[in-house]
Amino acid sequence: MATYSYAIKYKNGIPVSVEAKNCTYADLNTKFHCPTIGCTAILKLCSLNGHYPPYFKKTTNHSDFCFSENYCKSKIKDIDPSTFTPEKLYNITVSEHSNNFKKTVPNNSHKTKNKKQSKQELNKISTTFYYLKSKSINFPITSNVKVKDILVDTRTSHIYSKVVFGFKMLEAKILYYKGNILTVGYPINNIKFRYHLKFNSLNDLNFILNKCPKDSNNKLLSFSKNKTFIVVYGKWNNFTCEIFNKKQIFFPKK
Repeated sequence: MATYSYAIKYKNGIPVSVEAKNCTYADLNTKFHCPTIGCTAILKLCSLNGHYPPYFKKTTNHSDFCFSENYCKSKIKDIDPSTFTPEKLYNITVSEHSNNFKKTVPNNSHKTKNKKQSKQELNKISTTFYYLKSKSINFPITSNVKVKDILVDTRTSHIYSKVVFGFKMLEAKILYYKGNILTVGYPINNIKFRYHLKFNSLNDLNFILNKCPKDSNNKLLSFSKNKTFIVVYGKWNNFTCEIFNKKQIFFPKK
């Protein structure tokens, strides 16, 4: 049985993240929702005074586009976020040598080496994305950074309702392209904004476009279920992000 550690409930139309461990008896009859805004899954609170810690479980299925907490948890193991900074992840990603990036381990005892290697650092877009999606938007990645400070997804659409600045990871749907500009839509469940990805390399742009389904006239088609959206990581300036390396764009798979 799939269980969930957090859900959302609406207060005056605004989604509020709620952790099961912080719920009370007053919440037993509350209607909770999947944290992915637009997902139709309804959750209910369980085991408030049972043998197990409180948790949520779904009463209806998730929507096709939803990456649920449990799915994302299955994609990551033993994460050590202590060294994470948004700028560090960005620098690793845009580097021409990011393919060759390897975590360095101090040359101490064999036991220490194995212990350090058993932990994953947040130095890849894919790992970081699944880690962020598996947590509440108010979860502290480090003492200085919370999930909502870096992830621009359906859960944080009430926060990023106008523009995006700085190092951010954006969920979006590819809409169209012209020249070296790829235009994407956000949020994925109800597109209201268009953001522009400016590619420094046409080879990188073509690499991304080749992953997208097209019709006989080479026009972009809507993504199939296993490629619902893309994830873009960059240094945003209003509605624009410059793409220095194709690794800034990630295609999540379900």
